[in-house]
Amino acid sequence: MVLTLNMKKFFKIFIIFIFSIIVLCFGLFFIGKNYGDKLLCIYADNLYTKKEYSSAYSIYDVICTYKPENTEYQYKLTKCLLKMPFSYSVQKKLIEIAQKDDNSSAEKLATKNILKTRQKIYKKYGETYIEDAVNNGIILRWSKKSFPLKYYIEPSNIVPDYYFKETENAFQDWQRESDNFIKFIPVQNEINADISIKFRTILTENLNNKENYKAAITTPVIENENLLKKMEISCTIKTHEYEFFTPKQIKKIMEHEIGHALGIWGHPKDNQSIMYYSLDNPYDYYEKRIDTAIISKDIKTIKLLYILAPDITNNINDLANKEQFLYLPLLLYPLDNSQEELILKAQEMLKEHPDDLGYALTLADTYNANGKYKESIYLMKFLTMQTNNTKLLNILNYNIANNYISLKDFDNALLYAQKALIYSKAIDNRILVAYIKYCKGDLEKAEKEFLLILENNPSFTNASLGLADIYIKQKKYIKARKVLKELLEHNPHALDDKSLNTYKMLTVF
Repeated sequence: MVLTLNMKKFFKIFIIFIFSIIVLCFGLFFIGKNYGDKLLCIYADNLYTKKEYSSAYSIYDVICTYKPENTEYQYKLTKCLLKMPFSYSVQKKLIEIAQKDDNSSAEKLATKNILKTRQKIYKKYGETYIEDAVNNGIILRWSKKSFPLKYYIEPSNIVPDYYFKETENAFQDWQRESDNFIKFIPVQNEINADISIKFRTILTENLNNKENYKAAITTPVIENENLLKKMEISCTIKTHEYEFFTPKQIKKIMEHEIGHALGIWGHPKDNQSIMYYSLDNPYDYYEKRIDTAIISKDIKTIKLLYILAPDITNNINDLANKEQFLYLPLLLYPLDNSQEELILKAQEMLKEHPDDLGYALTLADTYNANGKYKESIYLMKFLTMQTNNTKLLNILNYNIANNYISLKDFDNALLYAQKALIYSKAIDNRILVAYIKYCKGDLEKAEKEFLLILENNPSFTNASLGLADIYIKQKKYIKARKVLKELLEHNPHALDDKSLNTYKMLTVF
């Protein structure tokens, strides 16, 4: 009987205990749901007051994840970011906030400070063409820790001796003009070289491509997608008129290619720069501009390039620890999505430089590189109405077509690709038209286009891959394999092209 009473007493206590736990849980849930963010914010505010900015930021970040619509928390998070060391991660977050374009206090504060930072950087480094130096928003360069870079010039008996002397002079010019910021040393073994230079009777890129003759080309050797192993400079031994380059010409060509090997992948609009490349005359930089020197803008661009976080480099530590570097979009990302603003910027540029649409084209390229395809299209269409230059109209229509491809609008993409084809029958334009027809599902017409291109240009990788894609989609694997094998027969260097990796199952190497 006593045992039964004790059991009843114990059971009542147990029920009360469970009920209390349930009430407590519901209470905590209610408080957490309705006041949890406020309690966390009070805690984060206290950390901020104590100048423990990193800890405070972590709390604000959690709150903003669950309450993204709360602009007060976003503003406090932004204030906290601005108190923290200006690392790569902090820069990236500030750009993310500024890009929201929601007219919030957080967006305005982030934008204001980004613009201030840009002004400081531009003031420190002076006039550069960094927006033209990068390759579609990708930084590919050597680690500063690797200087002096080792270069190797392959011996050859098919060129005059001055080719070697002037190539050496080109390396020395870059080192001298940079006040030894850039350093080089020659080596006698290609295996040990960072940069190799080879003279060739003919470059593959010049086969059946007289419209865009290349005196030389620089190719990066990359492993595991982001590890730079070497830069290979290949130079043809003669001009497009089959004459040996003069000493001045070969020196200018090499200075230009060394600029590429250092990480300048584009071409500036300034025709005083050693890295300038004329749209109207591909022979310009060794025909008419042989007295062009490496200018301060070239050096300033290199110096700015080498404080930006690399996407591809030769030093694993630089890839793993980006916090020490600048985030490229901090310099280049547009901070306003307004199309009217785009036009105003373009008109200002054109007013200042009426003879050079390149300034406005650079702005359009920046939007494209950052995924703002509609804005880029809008601006490039505006530019097509400002010029009668067929070369530029070709480039504009080609780029508009590619932007439409990114938007999956293949009808408009085809329209503008065909417009580009009117201005230039270049193989790139023909390949683009064929590719868009493939994307639209018109495989028969796309196949005919690719076959016509390859009939006279069997070494073109993109055309071969486009045709192979058609056969793979039609499950004609033997035909696809045949196309790829023929490509490698005509262009063995295609093996180095990463785009071929997808097709290795079909290819016998």
